[in-house]
Amino acid sequence: MINNMKYSFVLKYIIGGAVVAFLLQYLFNEKDITFWMIVCLTIAVMVAIHMLVRVFFLLSKKNR
Repeated sequence: MINNMKYSFVLKYIIGGAVVAFLLQYLFNEKDITFWMIVCLTIAVMVAIHMLVRVFFLLSKKNR
C-alpha cells in the first residue's frame, strides 16, 4: 500500500504539471513557458487539489 501511495503521489504531480503547461500554452497563449513557472504553478495546483480532497473526505466522513 505504501508503494501505491508513493506512485500515485508522483503520478499526481506529473498529471498536474501537464495540465498546468496545457493551460498556460493554450488558454493564456503563453509561448515562453519556463521550467520554474511550471514547477511553481504545479505545486500551487497540487496543494489546492490536496486541500479540496481532504475537505471532501472530512465532510463525507462526518456525514456517515
